[in-house]
Amino acid sequence: MQIRSSRLKQYDSILRDYYGWIGYNESIFKMYPELIEMKKLCLEILRRDGNALRYIPEEKRTKKMCRAAVENYGWALIDVPQKFLIRKICSLAVKDDGIVWPMVPEKYQTEALALCAVRSNPISFQHMKGSIKTPLVCKRAVAQHTRNEEYVPQKVAEKIYWRGFRSASIDGGD
Repeated sequence: MQIRSSRLKQYDSILRDYYGWIGYNESIFKMYPELIEMKKLCLEILRRDGNALRYIPEEKRTKKMCRAAVENYGWALIDVPQKFLIRKICSLAVKDDGIVWPMVPEKYQTEALALCAVRSNPISFQHMKGSIKTPLVCKRAVAQHTRNEEYVPQKVAEKIYWRGFRSASIDGGD
C-alpha cells in the first residue's frame, strides 16, 4: 500500500510490516494509537483487518469504520456500537459469517437475511428463533447441513416434503 500524504508517509513502513502480521492477536491501533486520528488510514487498516475495530475506542468509531471492519470480518459486529447497528452493516456481517445471527437486532432478522446466514454458515440455523424458520429457510438449512433437520419446528416440518421421508424411515421404510 502506498501512502501519498506526507503526513502519513512516516507510517508507510509500519503498515507494510503490519500487513504481514495480520492474524496475530495484537493490533496496529494498540501499538500506534495515533493512527486512529487518521481516518483514511484507519479505514484502510479496517478493510484489511476488521478485527482491529476492537482496539478503537467506541467514541471514535464511525459508521464507515464499522462497515469496513464488518465487511472484512463478520465477527466485528460484536464491536459495532448500538447506534451503528443498521440493516446494511448487519447484512454484511451475516454475509461474511452467518454464525453472527444472534448478534443481529431482531428488527433486522428477516427471511432474506436468514437465507443469507444459512448460505454463509449452515450452523447459524440452530440459533434462529422459530418465527424466522419459514419453510424456505428450513429447506435450505437442511439441504446444506442435514443435522439442521432436528432444529426444524414441528409445524413447519409438517408442511414440507421431508416429513413423509422421516415417517417412512421410522415405520420401517414402507
